[in-house]
Amino acid sequence: VPSDFKLVVNKKRQKKVINQEKLNQLLSTLSINVKNDVCEEKLFHKITKISEEMKTDDYFRHFSKCFSKLDLISNLNSSSEDSKLCVICYGLGSFRQESIGQYISQYQLGFLIAFQQSCISPVRQWLIFDPIFNLEEKNVLKRFNFKLIENDEQAKRLVEEPTLFFMPHCDKELYNNLLWTNWSKKCLNNLIILGNSFNHLIDSMSVKRAQEEYVYILNAIELNLVQEQQLENCFKFNDVFNDINLHTFYVKDDETLFNIWSSQEPIYTCNSFDLHLSSVCSS
Repeated sequence: VPSDFKLVVNKKRQKKVINQEKLNQLLSTLSINVKNDVCEEKLFHKITKISEEMKTDDYFRHFSKCFSKLDLISNLNSSSEDSKLCVICYGLGSFRQESIGQYISQYQLGFLIAFQQSCISPVRQWLIFDPIFNLEEKNVLKRFNFKLIENDEQAKRLVEEPTLFFMPHCDKELYNNLLWTNWSKKCLNNLIILGNSFNHLIDSMSVKRAQEEYVYILNAIELNLVQEQQLENCFKFNDVFNDINLHTFYVKDDETLFNIWSSQEPIYTCNSFDLHLSSVCSS
């Protein structure tokens, strides 16, 4: 090839090729968006159907009856002040169609939505968080009027008003963190936890480990600060709400609490959730 040879490119043809590539990219993006919208819509209708089913379920009715009779809720409902309940859900897990064991999370979410739509107590806000949620799940949750918590709080949220925490099958570290953060008369007395049995959590580990790492769960039990109300697991799938009980607290004074509380955050030798809400650790 002569050194002075120069390749001539038809600019109109080159422009046509570039425009075709852009068009293909645009069509691909539109196709993905349409597919995502269809999946989101299917998931939304799936959860809606489950929530309607939950409203007539015996387990949900039993919970609703027990919840309405709690002293904190009775006082809230009869109060003339502008006092409202806050509801927070941690660790729900993935509820999208293709996830493993998604039916558990779907029914737990359906339960929460059924409660949201039938709760007679005034609720200030409905908050939810799990680091595993993808965009599709977040969009569905927003459509059900949940506000997404942006950061992984590791359950270290201070409560200043009556607050229900729905924490189905969460790691024990999260329950311990929640108690540590709220280890005062005012905060604990405003706390309701719908989650794993505290008694079973402590029974599942050695006494030494409970004393060293889960001191707040342990002392809540030993000092009779927590009242655990067992909920009969009469749901049709026995692995959706198994070991889930209602926990309320009654603290007379702060003196006993201050003897236990440490400003140092709890440290766990087996960090089961590895700073996240959704993994599991054996005892």
